[in-house]
This record gives sequence, C-alpha cells and structure tokens, in this order.
Amino acid sequence: MTERNFEFSKNERLQNDSYNQKWIMKNNLIGSEIIELDNLDIPLSKIKDAGRFQVVWLQNIDRLMKLLPSDINTKEFNLIDVGCGTGISTLYFASNYNFFEYCGFDHSEKLISMAHQNFEIFSKNNKKNHKISFNICDANTYSINKKSILFLYNPFGSKTLKNMILNNIDLLKSTNSIMLYANDLFIDDIKDYGNIIGRHSKHNLSCLRF
Repeated sequence: MTERNFEFSKNERLQNDSYNQKWIMKNNLIGSEIIELDNLDIPLSKIKDAGRFQVVWLQNIDRLMKLLPSDINTKEFNLIDVGCGTGISTLYFASNYNFFEYCGFDHSEKLISMAHQNFEIFSKNNKKNHKISFNICDANTYSINKKSILFLYNPFGSKTLKNMILNNIDLLKSTNSIMLYANDLFIDDIKDYGNIIGRHSKHNLSCLRF
C-alpha cells in the first residue's frame, strides 16, 4: 500500500495558500473558494462518487511537473485537466508550461461557466496564443483521442477513475500517456494500469505512465 501523508504544518499550509492567493489575484481570476457538492449542479446519480470543488495547491503542479522524466517534451502532449472546476489549475499550466493544447473538463455546468469567464480574463492579460478549451463532460464516458498528460486533483472516487482509464486504456498505452495525480487517494487502485515513475510522498503526488 502506498504510504500517504496526512499532516502538513501550519506554516506549510499558509505558504501554499498564500502562493495560490497571490497568483489568482495577480491574474484577476474568480472561483477560488471551496464549493461543496450541495452547491454544485451535479446529478444525484453521480454525487456519491464526486468530490467538492477546491483549487489544488498550485505549487503541487510544479512539484508534479518535476516528477516527469527528463526525456519528456511536453509540447508533444495535450494537457487534460480532469475535473478542472473553475479552470484555475488549467490556466496555471498554460501560464507556466508548454503543451500542445490545454483542455479542462468538469461535470458541473456552473464550474465550467466560471472557467470560461476565467479564460476570457486570462486571454486579455496574456499575449501568448494558447489553445485552451473547457467542456462539460462526464469522466465516466470521456474519450481521450490524443497523446496526453492527465492532471487530477482528487476530483472523484475510485469507480469513476477506473472507468475513465479503462475506457481509454488502449490509447493511453499506445501513446505512453501520463497521469499527474495530486492528493493521490486511489493510486493503489490504478497502479496496475501503468507504472508509477515518480512519487512525492510528502505531498501525496504520483506520476504514472501508461
């Protein structure tokens, strides 16, 4: 069983939260607050396997990116932000890392509406011509059609995670796609689908190659 850390010092929490707040405010983005499931428009049939919305510690994205093998050229991959919420994590990737395209999806129309607003704000403030899209999708039926690096911040439970992977396993394996998994609660449930090529045990981060 993968060893997981559940304790973070007060100073570490403050530092990571402060980094998030400064970056979000700098870019004038909205929707950074925690939103409980009761306040999201997710169908009742899906709610048991869904998680509340919360922005990932953005520095955990940086920590995950450092787990990628040195031979990886991210420009050859699409970035797929699974359960992207209001799109803040997707836009952080676009601001700091070069991928071919950036795609965020979520089951909540409310969150994706906010992600589109954030994209408009981000586009006005950034000169780079990023290929970014946000879509309303159910991970249980989501289709991956390109070589990708998937990013997840604990958006749902083990059942949905397995469904998404198994529905796309042939493409994921044939393209040697990669999963960057923050707060990797269910990494033990999916580790047989690929190889864990990097792990940051202090922050519960895994890098899995299919």
